[in-house]
This record gives sequence, structure tokens and C-alpha cells, in this order.
Amino acid sequence: MSIVLLNHFLEQSSCLISLKIASSDITEEIVKALQNNSQARSCLSNLKSLKQHHNVHPVSTRLLSQLAEYSWNIQHIDVAIHNEISELSALIFFQRNLKRLTIRNKNVILGSRICKNYTLSNRIDDIVPAILHQSSSMTQLKLESIKFPLEFLNQFNNLTELELKLCGYNQEDLNNFTQILLNNLEIFLLESKYPIYLKPFVDLIRNSGKNLKKFSVHGCQIEDPENAQSIITSLTNFSPNLVYYDGPILKDNIFELETMLNQCTQLRTLLLHPSIPRCYSPIPSIDFDPLFNIITHNKSHKLENLVIIHAWKISEGALLDFFETHKKKNIGPIQFNYEKDCTVFPGISTICSKYNDFGVGLDCKITYYPKYYYH
Repeated sequence: MSIVLLNHFLEQSSCLISLKIASSDITEEIVKALQNNSQARSCLSNLKSLKQHHNVHPVSTRLLSQLAEYSWNIQHIDVAIHNEISELSALIFFQRNLKRLTIRNKNVILGSRICKNYTLSNRIDDIVPAILHQSSSMTQLKLESIKFPLEFLNQFNNLTELELKLCGYNQEDLNNFTQILLNNLEIFLLESKYPIYLKPFVDLIRNSGKNLKKFSVHGCQIEDPENAQSIITSLTNFSPNLVYYDGPILKDNIFELETMLNQCTQLRTLLLHPSIPRCYSPIPSIDFDPLFNIITHNKSHKLENLVIIHAWKISEGALLDFFETHKKKNIGPIQFNYEKDCTVFPGISTICSKYNDFGVGLDCKITYYPKYYYH
């Protein structure tokens, strides 16, 4: 019955704007409809968005191949792939005004180990020309486990959002960020299981940070932890519109944190990771109380969310001071979360629940955050 309804829908609809694949079973029926029904081809010729539910198996290459023949007006593509990327490359290449592209490589072994070909390094040359062909129109590029050559990013003049998750970049790759200029960049995210070098991101902020609203760099192997100070200073100096910071900080970056809170007046979220060479087993314990004290007693910030992750240690007195001081400010609730591997004290959940009930806290509790490292 569902197949009959699908064919009826495609025959009776003049055009379909958005196609979201929630079941892998339906894709073959769409392929058949495109092959056998001219009205279905006409219906999908004005498709603007192709999205795939994240839990579905990688989209049928036959469907991508068919859409590449008839659907050239797609502005948003969000799909998962395995090794077969030539059909996706064709689909990307033939679009007339592609603005947003998300590709997730599902040819990955879950867990801390990464399989050798997880970044499709032997196939990436097949898809790079197609992505570059759309560089002038693209505003959003999100890649997961696909090692796109960073030296080409300068061609994306209109890019506002760049997310690179688990793409396997080494120091030589990351150094390309020192030469990248993205004047319209608003959101930047990089997550890595490989060792991270912070210095290239300092230069990225200086060159491309004037419109940054969200900046996130996360990894559990920081090779130059001292440069966390330069990242915070650069964001303070070059990113006045910053709303969200997820990244490393040194335990003694007290002055830098206070300056950021004073000058980045739109800052609403801090997710702070200790800037140390490793934060996995055996987990070290880094005192967060001095930084906590700065956040607690700073009178300028308007934070709504504070999250500490992995290797921080907090005391009961520091947390109580944080909540009581915020209560006196009378500016609405604040959300505080601590990651499960932080060193905390007995009864912390009770205190969080208490201040949640008072309306001082908002969903304050333990949180879970992935660890990214390669061994």
C-alpha cells in the first residue's frame, strides 16, 4: 500500500521541494518511479533539499545516480556514504546553486581505534572537484570522517559554517589554517582523534574571526597546550560577536578568561576543556576552582550555560559560591553541567537538584561528552 501511495503522490504532485529519507526500503521504489514515470521525474526536478535520517543505512547509490540526472536545483544535501562516492560526486557537481552540504562517512569502526581507510583517503580525489565546483555558492560545509584538503578552503568565499569531525588531520594539514581567510565565517567546529595543535587556530581566528559566533575545537591530545591562552586572547580581540566557546583553557588563564567575559558581551555558553596533553586514562585531575571563582564573581557576563568536561576537579565550596552568587544577581537561571569523568565531591547531584528547584539552576546535572583520541 505504501508503494501505491508513493507513486500516486509523485504522479499527482507538481513538484517536491524536500525529500527526507527515513527508511532505506523506500529508496528503491523512488528509483523505479524515476526510471518509469516522467511525472515523477518532473516532480523531483525542483527538489531543493535531500536529507537522510542519521540512523538510516547509507543512501542508495542508484537513487543518487537518478537524482543527478533529473534534480539540479538542490540547495541542501545531507547524506551518509560508505565507499561508493562517484554517484554522490555527480549529484553534487550538477547542482546549480548548492548552498549546504553535509557528508558523513559511515565506513568507520566505532570505538577508540580508527580503521586505516576511515577518511576515504584513497577516494577523496573523486569528490573534491565536485565540492570545489560548488565553492562559490556554498555557505555551509559539514564533513565527518572525510579528509577534505584544507588548502582549498580559501575558495569558499561565502562560507558561514564549517564543521570537520574526525577527519584525520595531522599537524601539516592543520597548518593550512594559518593561511585561510573566510571573511563570512560564523560557526567553526573541529573534532579530532589525532593530536591537535592549537597554534593554527590562533591564526584562523585572527584572519577570519570578525564574524565568529561559535567556535569549537575538541580533542584529548593537545600537543601545544600553552597556546590555549592565545586562542582565548584572539577570540577576545577579534571575535566581538562570540556567543559560544567550546575549547581548551589552561588552569591559570585567569586574566584571559576575565577579559573574555568582560569584552565578549554576547557570550552565552562556555564548554571548557583542560588544555593538557591527554585527558584519558589514567585521568589527571586539574583544579577548576580558580577559573570557577572568576566566572562566579564576574559582573559583566551573561552566561546561560557552563559545562566542564573530562579532567577538571571542583570543590563543594566553589560550587555553592557559584550558585549563591548567581542567585543574588537575580538574572534568571543558569545551566551548569559537569562531565562524568570530572573529579567531584559526594552530594554534588543533591546540590544541583536543590538549586534547580530554587530556579537558580536550569537542568544542572552530570553530562556525557565523548573522548577523542587515537592509540
